[in-house]
Amino acid sequence: MAAGMASETAPNPLTLPPVVKALFRLLPAKSLCTVASVCQLWRSEAQMCLQRRRQYSWQFFEDGSGLVVLQHVQRYFEDIPFRPSTVVIFMTMDLWNWLGHHQLGHKRRHGDHSCRVEWKKFCKNVLPSGCQVFCSITSGIVGTSSDLSYTTEKDFGSSVSLVCFGQYPGLRVSLQKSRGTVIRTLKNTEQEKPDGEDVKLLLLMSCFASTCFTVDDIRRELPRTLIVGGIITVSCVHGVPVDPSRSGRCGTTYPYCVVFQGRDVKVACVKLDEAVAEEGKAEEVIERLKEKTRAFPLERSLAFMYACLARGYHLYSKHNVETSLFRKHFPHTPLLGLFGNGEIGCDFPFPDGLGEGARDGVDLQHAYTTFIAVVSLP
Repeated sequence: MAAGMASETAPNPLTLPPVVKALFRLLPAKSLCTVASVCQLWRSEAQMCLQRRRQYSWQFFEDGSGLVVLQHVQRYFEDIPFRPSTVVIFMTMDLWNWLGHHQLGHKRRHGDHSCRVEWKKFCKNVLPSGCQVFCSITSGIVGTSSDLSYTTEKDFGSSVSLVCFGQYPGLRVSLQKSRGTVIRTLKNTEQEKPDGEDVKLLLLMSCFASTCFTVDDIRRELPRTLIVGGIITVSCVHGVPVDPSRSGRCGTTYPYCVVFQGRDVKVACVKLDEAVAEEGKAEEVIERLKEKTRAFPLERSLAFMYACLARGYHLYSKHNVETSLFRKHFPHTPLLGLFGNGEIGCDFPFPDGLGEGARDGVDLQHAYTTFIAVVSLP
């Protein structure tokens, strides 16, 4: 009788905070957002669980058919441990073309319009509402596995390299588009500096020559900001690709920026130019980057690589020379990026003796080069 009464009055384990906390640690962000609507306890524990998690992650998916790669990407977003607010994606042209020849829904479409519609549909289905998405499509990309076991260059087949950011304390990652909007927004941000957030890095990508005007304009307004990027084949923002037929008055598509802001964000960059055509010389440049970042907390860092299509295997006659050297000296930093038709960047930080006038004269637009930028997060 007493045992029966005890069992009847025993509390439901799912109402005990320690039990709920232990269970919620195992759930991805998507599931936590769902269970948060059950009761006040679950909502509170779900919110605290999300806040305690690391607010950025990366992954690389390669080979297989386009459908298999996209299924891996979809599963990645379903299992991601935080709610993404900004996603930066590098995609091979082979996968982009696959989207144009295969339907993800019921209605069949053809050509470039199909790529646009299917990509928009895919982003809408796998990402939360309000998430900013920037995707660069080129012939070759650079990616790092989530466990940091390997970094590779991929210039064929269906592949995707991506990095996601959530609500990261002390870091703001946002997207800006069009030349006027970029400059106006960043200039206001730099002047106001909300919460002490300086503009530290711009990843600038454009399909055509409009980039040259934007680079010069932004450098004049933000002389202490690192600008790095490249000329790409296709770009997509918020899941909607750029339409060259709706370009500016100069007949070029608008450039886009991924903006990194934060008082404690640190950045450094090196250039591997035409003279760096041997593995030994390339390692010397990577060692110089290592020296630049010696004071950085590299346990919380990312790196971006923008290289000319003529480099890589075409230059060294072997694959993964520059990425392998980077992995050797930066074993705990994921490297992502692309191979394009023109590169933007410079060695950064500038030498101490280089005045403002000399900085204005530093060329930011290049060919046959590789730029690697390291970003240390707060």
